[in-house]
Amino acid sequence: MESNKEVIIIGGGVIGLACAHYLIDKGANVRIIEKGKIGEGASHGNCGLLYFSDVIPLCSPGAVTHEI
Repeated sequence: MESNKEVIIIGGGVIGLACAHYLIDKGANVRIIEKGKIGEGASHGNCGLLYFSDVIPLCSPGAVTHEI
């Protein structure tokens, strides 16, 4: 990615910050817009948990313990 690319990310949660991290590594100039404090919204309410239910459905026996 060219270093002169300008990117705006809406939301400073775990996903927005991860996107910013990788875009900066690729040379982009990144701005994050967050209405509150960084990481205070849904990421804070969910304690930053990421569920991989698209790989193994949560209704499958043992899915949660498999991901832990």
